[in-house]
Parts: sequence; C-alpha cells; structure tokens
Amino acid sequence: MTLAIASDLMATLKREEFGEALERLCVSEWHSGAPQEARIQRIRRHRNRCTVAIVVNSRTGRRELIGKVYADDRADVFATMRRLSRDGFGPESDCSVPTPFSWLPALRVRLEEKIEGSPMNDVIRTGRPADWTAAAERCGEWLGRFHRAAPQPENGHDLAAKLAHNREATTRMTKLRQKAEVLLAQLEEAAPMAAAVPRCAGHGSFIADHVILSGQRTVVIDLDEHDTADPSRDVAAFLVALQRRAIKLLAARHALDSAADAFVEAYTTSGPPGAQANLRLYRALACLGRARRDLHKQNPELAEFMVDEGLRLMSH
Repeated sequence: MTLAIASDLMATLKREEFGEALERLCVSEWHSGAPQEARIQRIRRHRNRCTVAIVVNSRTGRRELIGKVYADDRADVFATMRRLSRDGFGPESDCSVPTPFSWLPALRVRLEEKIEGSPMNDVIRTGRPADWTAAAERCGEWLGRFHRAAPQPENGHDLAAKLAHNREATTRMTKLRQKAEVLLAQLEEAAPMAAAVPRCAGHGSFIADHVILSGQRTVVIDLDEHDTADPSRDVAAFLVALQRRAIKLLAARHALDSAADAFVEAYTTSGPPGAQANLRLYRALACLGRARRDLHKQNPELAEFMVDEGLRLMSH
C-alpha cells in the first residue's frame, strides 16, 4: 500500500504503524480486504492537533474517514466518544457523534467516521431563513439531550479560573483595553451572584462550525474540549458564534436572530430544567473572549462590536 501524504502533515502519518492501523481497520471493521492506497489531506491544524481526511481504496471500493493527530495523549476523547456512542449518541440516533473506530496510543492518532452531510455553516451560507431556523432547532435539541443525558467527565470548567485568565489577557488588549476592563469588572462583580446550577457534561466548543446535518442525524464533532460545566456555557457559545456567523456570512448582525430564538426554544424543551439561569453572564464572557481573538487576528471592528455586545448584555 502507498500513502500519498502532503509534505506538511505531521510526520506521524508517514510511520509504518499508521499504515498497519489502516489495514487492520479495513480488514476487521469494513471487511474490505487490505487497502491498496490511502490518500491523506490536511483539513485544519491547531497548535496541539491536526485533523486530516483519509480516503482508502481497496479491492471492494473506496472508504473515507477522519483522522486526528495529537501532540499529547488524548485517549480521553476516544473514550468519551465510545461511551457516548453506546449511551444514546451512536449512528442510529438522531442526535449523535461520529463513530470512533480506533485510538492508536503509540502514534496519538484517532480514526473516526467521516460524516457526509451539510455543515451548519453551509446551511447559513446557502440556505433560506426557514432552513436556518430548522437547523438551529436541531442544534438546540442535540445540546439539550447532551446536557441532560451525557455522562460527566472528571475535568471541569472553573468560572473563577476563566475570569482570572481573562484578567491577564485583557491587559494586552491595547486598542480596547478600557472598554474591555469595564466589561471584565462587571463580570467579576456578577460571578459570585451566579445561580447555583447543577453542572453537566459540556461540549466545550459548541458552535455552528462543529455541527453537521446528515439526513435525520444531527452530528456534533470536535469533542476535544469536552468537560463538566454550567450548561449556560455551551448555550452562550453557540448564540455568540451564531451572531458572528450572521456578520461574517450574511453581513447583517441580526439576520440569524430568529434562528437563535429557535435554538433556545428547542434547547429549553430538550435540556435540563433551569439550565439557562446564568446565560447572560456566559454570553458576555464569550463576547470578551472572542474580542481578544479578533484583535489578535487584526479585526478591530468586530472586536469592538463583541465588547459592546458584552456590555449591552451586562446592562440588562
């Protein structure tokens, strides 16, 4: 078998053990015989991980899957995905995660199902308002079920630690530092009065980028930041990200407001009771975090809008 790999991919994917793992998957999981060729293309790269698309050709045809290569041991993500697949989020469910095929500990590589379908961002980009609303409802139902039923991991989100991190980071926001510090001060003042909401399993990065609509299945990917948290954190992340998609993809800040309302309504129906008690706090915090990244990416106008939005939320 030959491996056609782009030169800038992590060297791990060139190792013989990786080719052997693909062969085991083809023979034992798909019963397709030994692969004749595997083509690998990088999809995205982060500081500590890389996602690749893999196409495997064998005598019985072509198969596609996703690989994730990590700088650190992330066997925990594989274990979480296996547990979720067994506990109601498998491929037979309307609300699911990609099927995890294997974890290669020596290589720190996970192989998982490639989801064929429409990413939420594509629905926003090419769909109509009715499509946006229907897709947002599915996102809300998925998150509600996840918060209500998914097992909680040991690692947890700490609001105090997050605020401390923002305090340090805000000092580097030179262009918006004054406004950002006002917002942070309001968040720090409000945090001790946050409602005592039972924590639940959290996605950690629940945004439109991570939702794929595949027939009747709503599939959520990228569980790398999976943790235990106040459920308002994930709800807030999606709402802030949806507003940003309205700006970036539709050039209209309020174009997806109806979709946001539909998301919240569906989440309220399917999620745990009282889960949104701290939504205003977490939405404002998400706005501040996004503003920092916008400044880093040389987008000061969007950064200022995010800070202003956070201040607006805290004023209500």
